[in-house]
Amino acid sequence: MPRERRDPNFCYVHKTAVFQIHNPSTKKQRILRDALRRNHLAYSKLLPLALEKLDEISSISGSTEFKKNKARIGEVKKYVAGWVKPLPLGNATKVGLQGDLANAVAAHLALMDAYESSCEAEMEKPEDERKEVSKPGVPTFTRLVPHQ
Repeated sequence: MPRERRDPNFCYVHKTAVFQIHNPSTKKQRILRDALRRNHLAYSKLLPLALEKLDEISSISGSTEFKKNKARIGEVKKYVAGWVKPLPLGNATKVGLQGDLANAVAAHLALMDAYESSCEAEMEKPEDERKEVSKPGVPTFTRLVPHQ
């Protein structure tokens, strides 16, 4: 069965985590809050480290866009694995953290590729028809808000 064609004008995302805990006890709330806090702190510590390899990772090429993205994600996961291993997190959280970081870097590189191709397309236009194209920013993380 052939896959449906995707519209290049849309950004497609996958829903990753939706859960609901009905009336959790105080202990469960503390455990969940601690796990999410540790995950956030680890992500905020490791994202700058993953972004250091941005130039190396952007030079990775592949025969198709899919293979290039897969190779980039694999390279980031390998690099981040050494930093994630000693952290006080569960194994599933460590693997999820590696995937989150790798996908954030790969998404940024995909935006940079799109930016470069749009810049090239704008340069081919006559000078009076050109529009300024803004460069995408690097991935960031939100500030951790203390529980009130």
